[in-house]
Amino acid sequence: MISVYAEKNLQSSFGGVPYAIAAAIFLVIGVSAFVSFLASALGAGPSGYDLDDGIVALVAFVVPGAYFAYRWRAERAKRNLFKSYVFAIDDVETPLIDLAALVGRSLNETDRDLRELIGEGWYPGAYVDRGNYMFVRSLETEAKAFGGQGPLPPASVTTAGGSPRRASVRKTYKPLDPEIADIVLQCPQCGELNYRTPNLEACEFCGADLRGLQDGR
Repeated sequence: MISVYAEKNLQSSFGGVPYAIAAAIFLVIGVSAFVSFLASALGAGPSGYDLDDGIVALVAFVVPGAYFAYRWRAERAKRNLFKSYVFAIDDVETPLIDLAALVGRSLNETDRDLRELIGEGWYPGAYVDRGNYMFVRSLETEAKAFGGQGPLPPASVTTAGGSPRRASVRKTYKPLDPEIADIVLQCPQCGELNYRTPNLEACEFCGADLRGLQDGR
């Protein structure tokens, strides 16, 4: 189950909307003033203004407006990226390689993104286990942070091979980073990722035959 606390943060985040509003205000004022001052300097508008006034308006309003527009785009992209992670992290422990494949990032980028998510408080008590390449959540800490309404541990099922696996629907992966495509093979039946090994013959999640797919990238 995805984190209720992280989903709440996602719903309450503005995604850079304040920057968008500020950008619109500054750009409208700045461009309008610059055009008016330019028209005045060319004799086509009210007198009393010159090109220097237009340059002042350009610097005072258009430049900050462009900066706010840049920040809005950056914040919106960041929110969309975080949204991808929130819906990809649906278990207590999630392999980094799964997250990288789901979000369409490299392992290094995924590690950096997860540290940023933790640092900004989206996953209280979580940490990145670099030894086992896992993102580990703390359900207890999430529940306390959410006021006792945190997520429940996900249900597990037993699959081929007898190992417990969480029940899930077919996942939709982004185009794999070349670094990841050389490490894992996606099962065409259930969509899960399997590590490429010399003796890989069947999907460890659903048991589907993977022979003949090893050389596919």
